[in-house]
Amino acid sequence: MRKNGVVWLLLAAGVAAVLGGLTGCDRLMPFKFTVPVELGTYDLGDLVGAAGGTAPSVPICNLPTQDDVDALARAQLGDFVGKLIQVDAMDLTGVKITAEQGDFGFLTSLGLQWVSQPGQAPIDLGTAQAAAGFGSEIVVTPPEPVDFLPFISDGKQSGSSQCGTLKMSFDGTLPDAAQAPVAHGVARVEVIGHVEL
Repeated sequence: MRKNGVVWLLLAAGVAAVLGGLTGCDRLMPFKFTVPVELGTYDLGDLVGAAGGTAPSVPICNLPTQDDVDALARAQLGDFVGKLIQVDAMDLTGVKITAEQGDFGFLTSLGLQWVSQPGQAPIDLGTAQAAAGFGSEIVVTPPEPVDFLPFISDGKQSGSSQCGTLKMSFDGTLPDAAQAPVAHGVARVEVIGHVEL
C-alpha cells in the first residue's frame, strides 16, 4: 500500500482506539486485496488418449499457510497495522491456466473441482467454454467465490497432512504426447479481513 494509505490507516486506528475506549468498539476498517497463488506446472501429455470425461486429479500441496496469509497482509498494510489484522476469508475468484508452448485449441470446455480431503464432496470451481477451442489461456471462474480459509490450519489443509486435489473435466481430444502443451496454473485469491483493536 502507498505511504499515504498507511498513514490514513494509522490515523484511523488511533481514532478507533479512543472511540473504542468510550464505546467498546474493537473492529475497524475492513480490507481486501488480491494475490496470485501458484498451482504448479503440468504436462498435459499425461492425458493423451482421453476424449472427453474426467482427467486424473492433480495434487495441490502448496496452499498458503496461516503464517503466509498474515505475512501477505503485513506486506500490503505495513508491519504495524499488520499486527492488528484479522483475516476473515480467502476467496478463490478464478483460475488461469496458461500454455507454456502451443495452445488449448483442442479443448472446447474445461471444468475444475476442488477436493480438500479424500472422501469429501468436490467443490465446483467453475467451467470455461469455447466452442471453437481455447487459445493459449483458459480462465475458469467459480459460480461464486470459494473460501479457502477453512482449509488452512497450522500450515495444513483441514488439519490433515493430505494434499488437496484439483479435478478436471473436459470436452475435446488431446493431441499426441509430443504436441500436448505444458500447462501452468495460477489461482486468483482475494484476502478479506479487518483491523482489530
